[in-house]
Amino acid sequence: MPVPYHPEHAFLKQATPEALRTMPWLYPHFVSEEGHLRLSIHALVVKAPGLNLVVDTCIATTNRARCWGPRHALGVSRQSRCRGMPRDAVDTVVCTHLHVDHVGWNTMLQDGKWVPTFPNARYLIGRREFEHWSAKATRNSRPS
Repeated sequence: MPVPYHPEHAFLKQATPEALRTMPWLYPHFVSEEGHLRLSIHALVVKAPGLNLVVDTCIATTNRARCWGPRHALGVSRQSRCRGMPRDAVDTVVCTHLHVDHVGWNTMLQDGKWVPTFPNARYLIGRREFEHWSAKATRNSRPS
């Protein structure tokens, strides 16, 4: 996924096209000739005896993820079906951290309501990570 540099909304502020050109080993796999970072976002699906596990559900086509564009957001339900594992067969979802590019498909909009993408799964999130983002959400939801 190419990410063009934008001075006001940079993915990595220091990764200017000029700075990237000083590191030729990045080309062509990690930076395009135009100076765009090339990002790769993946979910890991683990099928083991008695366990179907997804690590990080990637990015989705929600409003928060629109900056990436819909062409980068193949739905997890479609991805898991392609791997022979329907959504309801996933037992566990592990969230390594709660950035949008790692949790975008934890939920999905269905009939106007946000529901778990993997309805039978137990979602595991580190305590400190959960506390950090819960506190941030509480601070942001207070009236000013």
